[in-house]
Amino acid sequence: MILDRRNLMNLLEKDDFLSDLSAELSKLMEKAEEYLIALSTFPDQILWTLEDYPELHSQIEEAFHHSKLYSGEDVVIDQLYTASYRLNSKVDYVIFRNLYQDTLGSLLSEKVASEENLAMLLEKGQKIFTPTTMQEYQHHLNELRGIYETFQQNILAPFFQLNDLILQGDKLFEFKRATIPSGFEVAFQTISNDLGKQKAIFEEISSLVKSLPTESDVQGIKNDTNIAVWLINNQQHISQVGYVAHSLAFNTNQLQVQVGKLLEDQIDLYDLITIVQSGEYEDEYTSLKSISSELEPLPSVFSEKITELEAKQEEGAGNYSKEIEQLTTYKSMFDKLIHLVQNETSQFQSYIYLLLQNLVACAKREH
Repeated sequence: MILDRRNLMNLLEKDDFLSDLSAELSKLMEKAEEYLIALSTFPDQILWTLEDYPELHSQIEEAFHHSKLYSGEDVVIDQLYTASYRLNSKVDYVIFRNLYQDTLGSLLSEKVASEENLAMLLEKGQKIFTPTTMQEYQHHLNELRGIYETFQQNILAPFFQLNDLILQGDKLFEFKRATIPSGFEVAFQTISNDLGKQKAIFEEISSLVKSLPTESDVQGIKNDTNIAVWLINNQQHISQVGYVAHSLAFNTNQLQVQVGKLLEDQIDLYDLITIVQSGEYEDEYTSLKSISSELEPLPSVFSEKITELEAKQEEGAGNYSKEIEQLTTYKSMFDKLIHLVQNETSQFQSYIYLLLQNLVACAKREH
């Protein structure tokens, strides 16, 4: 009788789990469909602006990565949803668990593809010299950047949160998660703490970019066009620095959370290995440094203008105190941005390397 009651309780728990899992995957399917519909107009939206640039048109068409969320004609999340309806045994759950890990890898591959697409389009855009074409090109690039942002917010982040449900499934279907062996706790805790510090810096960079001056902020400065033109020409670089920094803050936070779960035996070791390997976070950071390096000349441009205005003021040609103060503030903002990217985050890649090395060492010990 006791055994029957336990079986009944287990059956009810499984029903609740499957209902919750189905509901969450259904939401993700809906968001994925919305995302893929929005993404389906690219790169065509951008290519249509390049009638006068046939070579550039061909280069972008060839280099653009299409969505990685398809497996054949099916969307990977749809496949996972279908598999969730076949969970009747431990064997079924192992199959589902493997598909879950594959889906996690596909979502992270989509993240990587989005980063590569934006970096490629930013670089190709430097070859456009017609103002109207550049304006249209940048408009569609901003649109695409927004679509990729919704992917991270509406699909990738919620999928990471599925881990709590997966834990329930692991227990109900007696799936043995791979855990870290004794002796690795201090290493992972240290890495988690270091990642937390990096996340805070990436958040600071993202916030700082939002407050940087635009061409309209400097148009009132007397006898100056160089700074305004420079800001116009580099607005996409500035926007991309903000986007990548925000993405790195999000991803670093996710990594820190997952490492914390690993220490509490709340995530499978191989799930986290998939996250670290598929995410290619080192390349994302390299992109941030590369794009921000394009902004390094700007503090000198500000300095030259400040020196010029100070000289005029000393000669009695006018009072430029307000402009000098304004330019000095703007210069310090760009100085800070470049310092944060180039110096304060310089250890990020080594932390990711150490994380992966420790995970691989744990996997070897597991075997």
